[in-house]
Amino acid sequence: MSVTGRNNQLVTGYTLMEVLVVLIITGIMTGLVIFSLGSDDNADPDKQLRRLAGLMEHWCQRAVLEGRSMGIRITRSGYDFWIPDSLGENVLTSSNSEQDLWQAVSTEPAFTAHKWADSLQPRLLLQGQLTPLDTEQPQVICFASSEITPFVMSLDSAGDAPVSLVGKLSGRLQLVGRDG
Repeated sequence: MSVTGRNNQLVTGYTLMEVLVVLIITGIMTGLVIFSLGSDDNADPDKQLRRLAGLMEHWCQRAVLEGRSMGIRITRSGYDFWIPDSLGENVLTSSNSEQDLWQAVSTEPAFTAHKWADSLQPRLLLQGQLTPLDTEQPQVICFASSEITPFVMSLDSAGDAPVSLVGKLSGRLQLVGRDG
């Protein structure tokens, strides 16, 4: 990573090979995440939350690597992934609204909109409060510092105990199943 240049000055930076290795590893990790998510069994809340947790972990790691905040929006019908507006900044001016600050990802299949089964009822708690699921912007933010908006995401299905995904400020995600 560091090389002695002319005049014995220390030159620091990443070599092309180091950057390529990081990109290859990221590509392999993406493939593994997508492969491990398996088939789309939308009716099983446990599988749905495992899939969401895997995608969120990858999304949040990407936020750290790219050095910018990235978001996840939970809706009644599913979830999707968001990036800051095209300017790369979250700046609220008099000419735009808060929802103009984010745009949904539409070019990467793993991070486009995912749907819940009709039998599943999602609930999202932020700061201990039930949060509306009809927003036009992400509710959960992955920060470049590797922190995440603390949340509890539950999927209820008829006749079964709810399954929850808990996100802690530290960025740690934990699945809390029917067994406790």
